[in-house]
Amino acid sequence: MQQTTQIQPSFTLKTREGGVASADERADEVVIGVGPAFDKHQHHTLIDMPHGAILKELIAGVEEEGLHARVVRILRTSDVSFMAWDAANLSGSGIGIGIQSKGTTVIH
Repeated sequence: MQQTTQIQPSFTLKTREGGVASADERADEVVIGVGPAFDKHQHHTLIDMPHGAILKELIAGVEEEGLHARVVRILRTSDVSFMAWDAANLSGSGIGIGIQSKGTTVIH
């Protein structure tokens, strides 16, 4: 008989959605733009990694470089290139990262 074990994440990600995101002037800011379904309708990447874990590691990497991370949901498109572009336009530093629900990521 085969047993299966589910691994539970040791952390949780709590997000809140506010109003419309606006551009910032912080020179040390990196905006992470997630797709419309990211952790809302879909919760894992193609390799079954939880979206919360993806964001946790990205934010940790940004902060490790001494920068500030801000996460926004991009609703106008699911195209990862345009999500990264929109994120960069919202960022004070001009650096944006776009992430699709399936895990594809673009840095702009």
